[in-house]
Amino acid sequence: MNRPARALVRAFLGMALVTAGGTACTAHADSAARGSAAPGDAAHGNAAPTGPGPGGAAAYEGRTIDLARSWEGARACAVLSATAVTCYGTYQEANTASVRDGGDAGSVTLGTADCPAGWVCVYEHPVWDGRRLQFRDERWMSLAPYGFARQASSWHNNQNCSGGRRSDAASLRNGSGRSLAMAACSRSGSIGSFNDAAVDIHG
Repeated sequence: MNRPARALVRAFLGMALVTAGGTACTAHADSAARGSAAPGDAAHGNAAPTGPGPGGAAAYEGRTIDLARSWEGARACAVLSATAVTCYGTYQEANTASVRDGGDAGSVTLGTADCPAGWVCVYEHPVWDGRRLQFRDERWMSLAPYGFARQASSWHNNQNCSGGRRSDAASLRNGSGRSLAMAACSRSGSIGSFNDAAVDIHG
């Protein structure tokens, strides 16, 4: 084969290699466009969130606290939903906020049943003292994420008191098959054998 012929063959083979390489690159690009992620992308997208879980996270004085660990000085916490909890430094602040939320302020004196209208409250100590946790959801909720499991010593159910209805009972459970009914428009400054026993609440 003379030199011009050999040069022509080499040029043809070089074009074939370039074309094959281009085809491979195009196939890889199409695969990526169809959603094939590079190693590690899926792990970044599916990483579990860190910090306090939804049940225990609460807004307090412009920051988020984890009630399961500490109330950090808060005196009253209102559970607005399964994922929304707001805490306050005093009962009065909590009651004022409840008024804005459609409730009634009630008393703000320690040692009295002062749960805002429309809520059921459990208290850390007898005769409605200590930390106060308030609910209004009609479902069972664990007290543990709120740092209140086996902590309740008194209660006040101030739901559906207008017009003589008094039909919105609440309950506490101790985790061993026993429950304590909290009748609507009722309160108890002492809960006997249920003291520091409740682990669940139904508002």
